[in-house]
Amino acid sequence: MRETVQTGFLLLTVIFLLSGCEMRNPPDWVVYHTDDDGIYLYDRANIEKDKKRPIVKVWDGALLSDAYRKDTIQPKTKDGSLPEEMAALAVVRNLETIDCANQKYKISIVVLYDSNGKILLSGYDEDHPEWKHILLLMFRAKDGSVLRTRYKTDASGWRDIAPDSHGDSLRKAVCTP
Repeated sequence: MRETVQTGFLLLTVIFLLSGCEMRNPPDWVVYHTDDDGIYLYDRANIEKDKKRPIVKVWDGALLSDAYRKDTIQPKTKDGSLPEEMAALAVVRNLETIDCANQKYKISIVVLYDSNGKILLSGYDEDHPEWKHILLLMFRAKDGSVLRTRYKTDASGWRDIAPDSHGDSLRKAVCTP
Protein backbone atom coordinates (compact mmCIF):
# COMPACT_ATOMS: atom_id res chain seq x y z
CA MET A 1 0.00 0.00 0.00
CA ARG A 2 2.80 2.42 0.89
CA GLU A 3 4.45 1.81 -2.47
CA THR A 4 1.13 2.50 -4.21
CA VAL A 5 0.75 5.81 -2.36
CA GLN A 6 4.33 6.82 -3.18
CA THR A 7 3.80 5.93 -6.83
CA GLY A 8 0.58 7.91 -6.78
CA PHE A 9 2.28 10.98 -5.34
CA LEU A 10 4.95 10.75 -8.01
CA LEU A 11 2.37 10.30 -10.76
CA LEU A 12 0.30 13.29 -9.61
CA THR A 13 3.41 15.46 -9.29
CA VAL A 14 4.58 14.56 -12.80
CA ILE A 15 1.11 15.12 -14.23
CA PHE A 16 0.86 18.48 -12.46
CA LEU A 17 4.20 19.56 -13.90
CA LEU A 18 3.37 18.34 -17.40
CA SER A 19 -0.10 19.85 -17.46
CA GLY A 20 1.24 23.37 -17.73
CA CYS A 21 -0.44 24.54 -14.55
CA GLU A 22 1.34 27.43 -12.96
CA MET A 23 2.50 26.73 -9.40
CA ARG A 24 3.84 29.02 -6.74
CA ASN A 25 5.51 26.17 -4.88
CA PRO A 26 6.40 22.57 -5.68
CA PRO A 27 3.31 20.46 -5.00
CA ASP A 28 2.96 18.78 -1.63
CA TRP A 29 0.32 16.10 -2.13
CA VAL A 30 -1.38 14.98 1.08
CA VAL A 31 -3.83 12.08 1.37
CA TYR A 32 -7.15 13.17 2.87
CA HIS A 33 -9.26 10.08 2.12
CA THR A 34 -8.87 6.51 0.89
CA ASP A 35 -11.44 3.89 0.02
CA ASP A 36 -11.93 1.02 -2.40
CA ASP A 37 -12.33 3.49 -5.27
CA GLY A 38 -8.93 5.13 -4.83
CA ILE A 39 -6.69 7.53 -2.98
CA TYR A 40 -7.77 11.17 -2.63
CA LEU A 41 -5.16 13.90 -2.26
CA TYR A 42 -4.83 17.67 -2.18
CA ASP A 43 -1.88 19.98 -2.83
CA ARG A 44 -1.10 21.51 0.55
CA ALA A 45 1.69 23.75 -0.77
CA ASN A 46 -0.45 25.73 -3.20
CA ILE A 47 -3.64 26.45 -1.29
CA GLU A 48 -4.80 30.01 -1.96
CA LYS A 49 -6.53 31.61 1.03
CA ASP A 50 -8.68 34.68 0.64
CA LYS A 51 -7.39 37.28 3.11
CA LYS A 52 -10.83 38.82 3.71
CA ARG A 53 -13.16 35.80 3.68
CA PRO A 54 -12.88 32.16 4.82
CA ILE A 55 -12.51 30.91 1.24
CA VAL A 56 -9.74 28.71 -0.16
CA LYS A 57 -8.78 27.47 -3.63
CA VAL A 58 -7.14 24.08 -3.75
CA TRP A 59 -6.11 21.47 -6.29
CA ASP A 60 -7.28 18.04 -5.28
CA GLY A 61 -7.32 14.74 -7.05
CA ALA A 62 -7.95 11.04 -7.01
CA LEU A 63 -5.80 8.12 -8.03
CA LEU A 64 -8.47 5.67 -9.10
CA SER A 65 -8.06 2.04 -8.11
CA ASP A 66 -7.86 -0.69 -10.73
CA ALA A 67 -11.00 -2.25 -9.25
CA TYR A 68 -12.95 1.02 -9.61
CA ARG A 69 -11.83 1.40 -13.21
CA LYS A 70 -12.71 -2.21 -14.01
CA ASP A 71 -16.04 -2.36 -12.15
CA THR A 72 -17.38 1.16 -12.64
CA ILE A 73 -15.76 3.00 -15.53
CA GLN A 74 -15.10 0.29 -18.10
CA PRO A 75 -18.68 -1.08 -18.13
CA LYS A 76 -19.93 2.45 -18.84
CA THR A 77 -17.53 2.77 -21.78
CA LYS A 78 -18.72 -0.58 -23.13
CA ASP A 79 -22.41 0.36 -22.91
CA GLY A 80 -21.77 3.78 -24.47
CA SER A 81 -22.57 5.84 -21.34
CA LEU A 82 -19.01 7.17 -21.39
CA PRO A 83 -16.70 7.80 -24.35
CA GLU A 84 -14.47 4.81 -25.10
CA GLU A 85 -11.24 6.64 -24.18
CA MET A 86 -12.50 7.02 -20.59
CA ALA A 87 -11.77 3.31 -20.06
CA ALA A 88 -8.16 4.42 -19.44
CA LEU A 89 -9.12 7.02 -16.80
CA ALA A 90 -6.66 6.75 -13.90
CA VAL A 91 -6.32 10.21 -12.33
CA VAL A 92 -8.85 12.98 -11.70
CA ARG A 93 -7.70 16.49 -10.74
CA ASN A 94 -9.95 19.38 -9.72
CA LEU A 95 -9.41 23.02 -8.93
CA GLU A 96 -11.98 23.75 -6.24
CA THR A 97 -13.00 26.84 -4.33
CA ILE A 98 -14.30 26.07 -0.86
CA ASP A 99 -16.32 28.42 1.32
CA CYS A 100 -15.18 27.15 4.72
CA ALA A 101 -17.73 29.10 6.79
CA ASN A 102 -20.80 28.09 4.77
CA GLN A 103 -19.62 24.58 3.82
CA LYS A 104 -20.05 25.12 0.09
CA TYR A 105 -17.84 24.57 -2.93
CA LYS A 106 -17.40 25.36 -6.61
CA ILE A 107 -15.44 23.39 -9.17
CA SER A 108 -13.47 25.54 -11.61
CA ILE A 109 -11.52 22.97 -13.60
CA VAL A 110 -11.53 19.20 -13.91
CA VAL A 111 -8.70 17.39 -15.69
CA LEU A 112 -8.92 13.67 -16.40
CA TYR A 113 -5.75 11.68 -17.16
CA ASP A 114 -4.83 8.18 -18.18
CA SER A 115 -2.05 6.31 -16.35
CA ASN A 116 0.58 7.72 -18.74
CA GLY A 117 -0.33 11.33 -17.96
CA LYS A 118 -2.25 11.91 -21.20
CA ILE A 119 -5.15 14.32 -20.75
CA LEU A 120 -8.41 12.59 -21.67
CA LEU A 121 -10.70 15.53 -20.94
CA SER A 122 -10.11 18.97 -19.51
CA GLY A 123 -12.32 21.88 -18.58
CA TYR A 124 -15.66 21.80 -16.87
CA ASP A 125 -19.17 22.33 -18.14
CA GLU A 126 -21.85 20.74 -16.00
CA ASP A 127 -24.46 21.25 -18.74
CA HIS A 128 -22.53 19.39 -21.45
CA PRO A 129 -23.72 15.76 -21.86
CA GLU A 130 -20.17 14.36 -21.68
CA TRP A 131 -19.55 16.10 -18.35
CA LYS A 132 -22.89 14.95 -16.93
CA HIS A 133 -21.75 11.33 -17.30
CA ILE A 134 -18.36 12.09 -15.77
CA LEU A 135 -19.98 13.89 -12.85
CA LEU A 136 -22.31 10.96 -12.28
CA LEU A 137 -19.23 8.75 -11.85
CA MET A 138 -17.36 11.21 -9.66
CA PHE A 139 -20.10 12.17 -7.24
CA ARG A 140 -22.11 8.98 -6.66
CA ALA A 141 -21.52 6.25 -4.12
CA LYS A 142 -21.70 2.58 -5.07
CA ASP A 143 -25.29 2.43 -3.83
CA GLY A 144 -26.21 5.34 -6.10
CA SER A 145 -26.49 7.92 -3.33
CA VAL A 146 -25.02 11.36 -3.90
CA LEU A 147 -21.60 11.82 -2.28
CA ARG A 148 -21.53 15.60 -2.43
CA THR A 149 -24.64 17.31 -3.72
CA ARG A 150 -26.67 17.66 -6.88
CA TYR A 151 -24.52 18.65 -9.82
CA LYS A 152 -26.32 21.89 -10.59
CA THR A 153 -25.19 24.98 -8.80
CA ASP A 154 -27.56 27.28 -6.95
CA ALA A 155 -28.21 30.81 -8.18
CA SER A 156 -25.02 32.06 -6.51
CA GLY A 157 -22.90 29.37 -8.19
CA TRP A 158 -22.18 27.34 -5.05
CA ARG A 159 -23.06 23.76 -4.05
CA ASP A 160 -23.53 22.49 -0.50
CA ILE A 161 -20.93 20.06 0.81
CA ALA A 162 -22.70 16.94 2.03
CA PRO A 163 -21.69 15.83 5.54
CA ASP A 164 -19.30 12.86 5.70
CA SER A 165 -18.57 13.03 1.95
CA HIS A 166 -15.21 13.24 0.17
CA GLY A 167 -15.85 16.96 -0.19
CA ASP A 168 -16.42 17.25 3.56
CA SER A 169 -13.12 15.46 4.22
CA LEU A 170 -11.36 17.88 1.88
CA ARG A 171 -13.06 20.89 3.51
CA LYS A 172 -11.93 19.75 6.96
CA ALA A 173 -8.37 19.24 5.71
CA VAL A 174 -7.96 22.64 4.01
CA CYS A 175 -10.14 24.88 6.18
CA THR A 176 -8.58 24.14 9.54
CA PRO A 177 -6.03 26.76 10.61
